[in-house]
Amino acid sequence: MPVFSLVGGSGYIGQSLFNALNLAGHDVRIIRRNEFPDKGKNCGHVIYCAGITRGEFKSRWREIVEAHVSYLSTVLSIITCDSFLYLSSARVYENNQTTHERSEIFCDPLGESNFYNLSKLLGEGVVMNSGISAPRIARLSYVVDGLSDQFFSPLVRSSRSGSITIKGHPDTVKDFLLLEDALGILTKIAIDGNSEIYNVSSGVNLSLKQVGSLLDRHLKCGVVFEQGWQKRSPLPIDNIKIRDEFGLRPRSVISELEKIFARGVTHD
Repeated sequence: MPVFSLVGGSGYIGQSLFNALNLAGHDVRIIRRNEFPDKGKNCGHVIYCAGITRGEFKSRWREIVEAHVSYLSTVLSIITCDSFLYLSSARVYENNQTTHERSEIFCDPLGESNFYNLSKLLGEGVVMNSGISAPRIARLSYVVDGLSDQFFSPLVRSSRSGSITIKGHPDTVKDFLLLEDALGILTKIAIDGNSEIYNVSSGVNLSLKQVGSLLDRHLKCGVVFEQGWQKRSPLPIDNIKIRDEFGLRPRSVISELEKIFARGVTHD
């Protein structure tokens, strides 16, 4: 079985990957900060999961640059591997008219959100120009499981008060991808990927209004949208490459979330 090494194995995606790969019988290791393997020792398929995914980006600029670029550069300079998969973000397409992996990306460095996107793009460039074996990029959309992810978990917990406040315009849309589908796709890319960049997405946008309606039906509480947020309407993320290369068909997120919430949730 292939050997995997995870950088940033304590986060949501990292922990989930560790558990899934272990369950599948793979030898999975965690590369911890300042505890690198001996130089020259092959780490197998390395997946770089370290990154900042929430919070006020402007106040966390040092952490963002450190995780997405600086620490990444250190890791690349030390390890030996069979392949190296860097987890980037599909947010990099938010100002684009196309969302295919070959798309030229426009990014204004003055915007707070664009600063985050630029850090991910610089990380991508560092990987692709590092000389590491089999460099690959996965541009992930919003990965959710309906319960413990960073989007739904706070909303489910807040429903204890009898209402949920969603921070965003009701007509804002996002490409949500089920965690289980994301883990399967990332594993295939790490082992068998023939391309440099992959969009890892459902390919379908859901509005926050649809999400609010789902939560209202199943949690039986009122849903309100915080005022002052601008509507964001990014294009659906093109996922033809993962469908054609691996034969993978991400499931309908809204249908699966309906099943998850219909089974009942806890507020713990």
